[in-house]
Amino acid sequence: MENWSSQARTFAFPASWQYAQFDPNFHGQRPSTPLQGQCQLYHGCQVPAVHPMELLYPLHALTLRHPVSLAAPDGSGIQHPLRPCATSAQLQSQEDTFEDGMTSSSDCDLPPDGKRRRRRRRGKRKRTKPRPLKKKPLPPPEETLEERALWGGGVLGPLARVCDGWACVLHDVHRRSFVSYRKQAFPASTLHQWRQTLLSRICWRKPERPPKEGKEQNAPCEALLPRSAAWLTLPGCRCEYQYAGLRFPAATMPPWFLEITDQVAQACGLKERPNSCNANLYKGGMDNVSWHCDDEPLFDATGRDALIISLSLGATRSFCLRPKDDPFEETLLQLEDGDLCTMEGLCQKHYRHRVPPEEDVSEYRVNLTWRWIVQHDEGCPFHREEKLPSESPPNPK
Repeated sequence: MENWSSQARTFAFPASWQYAQFDPNFHGQRPSTPLQGQCQLYHGCQVPAVHPMELLYPLHALTLRHPVSLAAPDGSGIQHPLRPCATSAQLQSQEDTFEDGMTSSSDCDLPPDGKRRRRRRRGKRKRTKPRPLKKKPLPPPEETLEERALWGGGVLGPLARVCDGWACVLHDVHRRSFVSYRKQAFPASTLHQWRQTLLSRICWRKPERPPKEGKEQNAPCEALLPRSAAWLTLPGCRCEYQYAGLRFPAATMPPWFLEITDQVAQACGLKERPNSCNANLYKGGMDNVSWHCDDEPLFDATGRDALIISLSLGATRSFCLRPKDDPFEETLLQLEDGDLCTMEGLCQKHYRHRVPPEEDVSEYRVNLTWRWIVQHDEGCPFHREEKLPSESPPNPK
């Protein structure tokens, strides 16, 4: 309604218009010649009115300049007063209530008196559209494998080069980022036993926010994490895991979990056992992990080479990676039951990864992600002063 021109326009309504919808005194006879009246849009342009109720109800933005009244169509003489236009004093009083600096969104359309109508200041609107993806300049090259060897778990990497049964998914020398993959590394019976044990014996946690005040008492809570998770460390470690504004206290790895960890480390050819594990439970295809990188201070994965080992149990889910500087260069990997996947080097510095939602997936999936804590919390017994990466090889503790 803001872009109406000052040229007069005529509103035409079909002959089947139901006058009885607006006129309680209408007895079934439509007037042969519609009576005319003048009305004014809120920007000041004039249009002829065919019927008062036909304009007042369908178009709520209309106000009338003169208090015109039309006779009822049945000839009863009953007058139907139209809504009068507000006086200049009322318009000035209404304009004074608006805050300064906020004008109408139609800056080029001015009323006849030349004064610009102003609207009330609205609160800050939430961003509804995602930010467009843009390609950034390529970052400076990192050290090559010849200049500095890639260490992780006590062995040289990437694992796809030094271990049998592993395939290379990503080999980015410029960014010193590598992804290795091993398909179905364990027997089906072992995987089934591990999955049942993890589902029943791990204390899964899904943080939720209670409903806001004013909502129904039985309203569901708002999930702060689109999946269930748990955080496990070696005996004696008290480091908390913090991400997405949430805190996960450390749970000690039980003996049966240490056995799983040792078998996974053996399948990767590692000489050192990881000292932490982040477990995630996906109860369906809508449980997911958005784009992120594991850049928590505990692991210092952006300042030194870091090895991350992932074991998938249960439903097949997609695993996506893309560089931070080029969101259009995406790598997709389908992780099935029993598959192992690693991210090595400076992958967390230059890449983001996610597990997208998939509506057609209904089965459960358990994912175990092992890492090495290299900067323990001050309250942890294992806390000590760390050497700079240049002073010692980036071997994990």
